[in-house]
Amino acid sequence: MFEVSDDLWKQLEPVLNPFKRTRS
Repeated sequence: MFEVSDDLWKQLEPVLNPFKRTRS
């Protein structure tokens, strides 16, 4: 999809995780 830096991903992951669980 798109590339994100590790530092940024660490901040985004907790926010995106609930969406991943809902969709998968």
